[in-house]
Amino acid sequence: MEISFRSEKARDKLPQRPNHVVSSPGGVQFSALLQQKLHVQQSLEEQLLAIDEQANRLAALRTMEELVRYRQRIRAFLQTVVMSGLAVETVQGSERRRLRRYYLVEQVDELLLKLAEEVLDKEVPRLAILSRLDEIRGLLINLCM
Repeated sequence: MEISFRSEKARDKLPQRPNHVVSSPGGVQFSALLQQKLHVQQSLEEQLLAIDEQANRLAALRTMEELVRYRQRIRAFLQTVVMSGLAVETVQGSERRRLRRYYLVEQVDELLLKLAEEVLDKEVPRLAILSRLDEIRGLLINLCM
């Protein structure tokens, strides 16, 4: 069975599509958004590596200086996450009939306070500090995934 296109004239009458890249109403192209997201993801991975290195130093030395450096790295990571819009997911709960949103950022902050107490208390075993560092790292990974 042979198929023929009898309407070549009709096909020629169809409007031609423009051969240019269409951008979004805001003027930002999809490829630019994709590049930005890839750049942010790469930056977050680098920051996580730096946080891991600092966590190892903190676990080994357990000094206030190392704790301050660790908190600074966490703060920079959280700023990157929030500014890039990755921390969109919220957990909702109710308290006395009022709806509240709890962000993972608050959980990280609470864990940092507990970590500070454990570092200052020299009696806390190293394993407890390592456990707290792993818990914080897990929350950070949840923020950027």
